[in-house]
Amino acid sequence: MEISRFLPFFAGNKLLAYANDFDTPEAIAVALTRPESALVFAGYTAVALIVGSVLLYRRDTD
Repeated sequence: MEISRFLPFFAGNKLLAYANDFDTPEAIAVALTRPESALVFAGYTAVALIVGSVLLYRRDTD
């Protein structure tokens, strides 16, 4: 199982239907669908927003 398919840039490329000529048949077989890629990308976005918000409120002195 390739863990790289869960990285945000791969999910974003799949979400935009970006085709890579260098993909092997094995990589294509385990690739996420567009809705799954959207969920992975949304998950990374949500985590980044939550971490950013927590850090902002902890470090803001006003």
